[in-house]
Amino acid sequence: MQIPKLYKYRYFDEPSDNQPARWETVLFEGKVFPAPPTTFNDPFDCDLLIDDSFLKSNYFKDMLQDSLIEKYPSGRIGDNAMGFDEWQSNFLESDTLSPFREKMLDIFRDFLPTIKEEMLIACFSELNNSVLMWSHYAQYHTGFCIEYDLNDWPGCDNLYQVQYSINAPVYGQTYLDRNTPAFGSAVVDAALHKSNEWCYEKEWRIVIPKQNYAPIYAAGLRPAFDFSRFITAIYIGAKAKEEHIQKICQHFHLQPIKIYQMSLQPMTYKLNANRLQ
Repeated sequence: MQIPKLYKYRYFDEPSDNQPARWETVLFEGKVFPAPPTTFNDPFDCDLLIDDSFLKSNYFKDMLQDSLIEKYPSGRIGDNAMGFDEWQSNFLESDTLSPFREKMLDIFRDFLPTIKEEMLIACFSELNNSVLMWSHYAQYHTGFCIEYDLNDWPGCDNLYQVQYSINAPVYGQTYLDRNTPAFGSAVVDAALHKSNEWCYEKEWRIVIPKQNYAPIYAAGLRPAFDFSRFITAIYIGAKAKEEHIQKICQHFHLQPIKIYQMSLQPMTYKLNANRLQ
């Protein structure tokens, strides 16, 4: 699959604690920092919604059995000394246990938001001329936008196009049975669906498990992708400060990276990209 040019908007921040400004690390070193979706501006982002067919999944059965073993070490439940297998069968099939079934679903649904902390996401757009994104993510058109060509990036299997819809997807047994091809994909799939209200962003995402970077976190560091060799152009905001424009142009003046500045197109609500070098 051919990946379109992708863009990441960024604002100019100030240095802190004897460290360079983050914008310099992102632009001059080519670093892209994935983040947990709990830090995103969409409160529905990556919500994993489940229906009651989840209760029939192997995943839930294993989780339930672990809970029962912990609570009933003898392997028998209640006054009638019912075995785990028999109790589970009754629990899953009997309508008389529906209040308890619903309670179990509620407990698990309360747990689901913690899953957001276990993934890392880097966000990109297909657009470099979105007035809204320049306003939201590039500090009111004073920041910049980086263009990437990721077709040769070895990690493309973790890069996905976001889908937009009116209703959120709901997941059940198919996504949670270990013997089905879809097992484990619900978490990633949920990260790739957003409300139609966000469709103007034309977003792409890198989605990876946080556990892949456990040693980095253990060292007190933050994981980052080195995309320096994939940067093909830089777009500076229409209202950027001259000092920032000069610093960027000077840094890249001997590199084959095109530098543009956005301008407001007369008589329209559109932005133009004007080549600086």
